[in-house]
Parts: sequence; structure tokens; C-alpha cells
Amino acid sequence: MSESQQMDAPEKKSGSKGLVIALVVIILALAGAMVAIVMGKVDLEKLLEEPPPPPIVMLEEPAFKPLDKFVVSVNNGYTRNYMVLDITVVSHHPHMPEKVDQLSSLLQNTLLKFFSGLNMEQIQQKLDNINQLQIDLRHAFMDSAEEYGRELPIEEVLLTNVVVQ
Repeated sequence: MSESQQMDAPEKKSGSKGLVIALVVIILALAGAMVAIVMGKVDLEKLLEEPPPPPIVMLEEPAFKPLDKFVVSVNNGYTRNYMVLDITVVSHHPHMPEKVDQLSSLLQNTLLKFFSGLNMEQIQQKLDNINQLQIDLRHAFMDSAEEYGRELPIEEVLLTNVVVQ
């Protein structure tokens, strides 16, 4: 055996000793974990469940999300009139705009149900008390979302333009 081969042999032995020690430590750790699980000291279900989502950080300034223009026909005796609404929803919740986008069809349907069957006089009465109308629309939106098991984090509904013709 040459000198270089003899010098490499002890290095290989010490390297393989480290590997054996590492394997023994891993095996002992696994055995200890299995014993803890079997003895019930470790709740396996807790180990496997997903961690809770990070808390939502609310926006300092409110976000404003305009909805699609809403047009509805209004029965006025023998004639039909049309009402056009521009609506914006407001919230400090950072995910509100995308949640509103996801539920846009539901919100349009909610508006249709809210105003259907009302005549011009009834609509004018609602428009005379705009603050209460905005509160009623907010509740209608949130209730509709809840019926589908969805959260709609809006704080206010703003009527930004109303045209009746």
C-alpha cells in the first residue's frame, strides 16, 4: 500500500464514524418521537393541522370600490321609468375589493331584488332619506353574502349618483 493510500484510510474511517453517529442520533430522535406519540404526550392531530392564517392588518385609510353601474326599470302606472345608480362600497379591510369583485353578480341581484316592485313614489321616499337607504343597502349586501356562506367586509355603501328618468 502506498503512503498516500495509508493516509487516506484514517480519514475515511473518521468520516464514516461521523455518518454512523448522525444516523444513530436520527434513529434515536425518531424512536423518541414515536414513543411520545404512542404514550399520548404528543397530539398528532395538532402536529398535522394547518397553522392559523396570519392576522389581517386593516388599512389605515379606507378603500373605495365602485360597483358596476346599476340600471333598473321602475313601474310608474302606465309608463316605465328607469333608475340608474352609481354605488361605491367602503372598507378598511385589505381584501374587500377582491371580495366585492367575486360577489359582483350577487350584489347586482341584491339590488334588483331590493328595488323590484317599488313604484316611483316609493323610490322617491327612499331617496329622500339617503342615509337610511345606504344603511339598508349595506345590510342587504351583507345578508346576501352571508346566505351564500361568504363574508363581505364593507363598512359603508355610498350612493354617488342617482338618475331617474
